[in-house]
Amino acid sequence: MRTLTQILLFSILLLTAGDALACKCRMISVKEDYDNSDVVISGKVISGRIITYTSDDEKRTLRRYTVQATKVYKGEKGVKTFYIYTSTSSASCGSKLLVGKKYVVYANKDGNAPVEQKKNSYWTNTCHRTKLLVQSEVDELKKVAE
Repeated sequence: MRTLTQILLFSILLLTAGDALACKCRMISVKEDYDNSDVVISGKVISGRIITYTSDDEKRTLRRYTVQATKVYKGEKGVKTFYIYTSTSSASCGSKLLVGKKYVVYANKDGNAPVEQKKNSYWTNTCHRTKLLVQSEVDELKKVAE
């Protein structure tokens, strides 16, 4: 009976541990994310790669996406190419973008970035509204950006 109780307790711990490690975000409006972002663009992801770096003697990874902007709603208006960084871990709120797809990207500069960044580099995560481009998001964004 004691073994059964231990197995049951261990199972409960395993099932609830995922919540402790999971990324937690609250829903935010287009206006709130626009106001809190350094750059908001729509564009096509033309490449993506994993970047490896060392921090505290440990190898770590990031994703870097190259996005060809079709519209800059906020930020560097003359820029056509943006480098978007994110965590590779979903537990750290990392975003997965698909090469060849069009997105609306909300992102911020990060002065404490662990890797050398290219010009026009920004960071996003799943707590931003970064998502596949849909007309309803673009319509709302146009209203906010005016």
